Amino acid sequence: MKPFFRLLCAATLILVPFVGLKGADAPAPPAPATGDSTITRSRVNLALHIPAAAAGEHGPLGVLIFFGGVGDSIEYYQKAFTPAADALDLVVVVPQMPWFAKRGEVEAKGVLQALDGVAASIESQFHSDPDLRLVGGASAGGPPAHDLAKKWGARVPFLLLHSTLDSAWVKGPRLLHLVGRNETAWLGTDAHGGQGFDVHEKDLYAVPDEDHQVHFKHMQPWLETELSAWRIAVSERTLRVVEEKLKQNQPREAGAILHSTKEAVRFLSATLDGNDPFFAFQNKRRKELREKYQKEIQAIETIRLRLKIVF
Repeated sequence: MKPFFRLLCAATLILVPFVGLKGADAPAPPAPATGDSTITRSRVNLALHIPAAAAGEHGPLGVLIFFGGVGDSIEYYQKAFTPAADALDLVVVVPQMPWFAKRGEVEAKGVLQALDGVAASIESQFHSDPDLRLVGGASAGGPPAHDLAKKWGARVPFLLLHSTLDSAWVKGPRLLHLVGRNETAWLGTDAHGGQGFDVHEKDLYAVPDEDHQVHFKHMQPWLETELSAWRIAVSERTLRVVEEKLKQNQPREAGAILHSTKEAVRFLSATLDGNDPFFAFQNKRRKELREKYQKEIQAIETIRLRLKIVF
């Protein structure tokens, strides 16, 4: 896995145009900036939220593609995902699907094709990690999320599904499938009594007192756990870049690159309210992951203390 850290300051960034233009002489579309924006690529409208961390040097930056359900809007998810995106260094991309309240012009197959270029361009412009593409979907957005995760293969370590049909066939990415209290049948045979945790790399849960919706309250702590584990697992490459910055007497840049990995350690050390079975499982998994990555966490803490002394 190659490091895809941002090593240029925002002032010297060369913007790479998004693909999907017809003709060699077609002008490049305007590149998105940090914060919220709406772009059109290959006739597909997309809402983006790009965290502030993407504008400077950073550690492993992820991209989350999310497909909404019938009657949804790109603007809703753009706002709803902002807290998680900013806290977890994720670029969020929401395509306008043909079943949205404002219908998209392009069918699902064409949207998936456009997203190849969108993801590649985000990687070029913001140096997101090509192996940290997350895919999610709610209700009618479940099938295209399945299809995109299958298409991108090993580049998708996590698949997030909400109130959509049985995902028993999913193989490869670690799966989060959350449904409403009356939708337990959609969890499939791997769940019993509305829950199934760490079953064949799947976490399945029917959320009490919630219905057919996106279950943000339970999704964010799951993302905190799993993204933290992923970043700690690849932390050796992150620390190599941090060391280089320190050798070049650039401690601020080193700190920016270390930030998301340092936060990963903090997230895994946090305890959630254990009254909810889902949160109780998160606490158990976080403890197991801390034990699994003791060596890596110690190395992260050592360099964090060095940076603290420098500052």
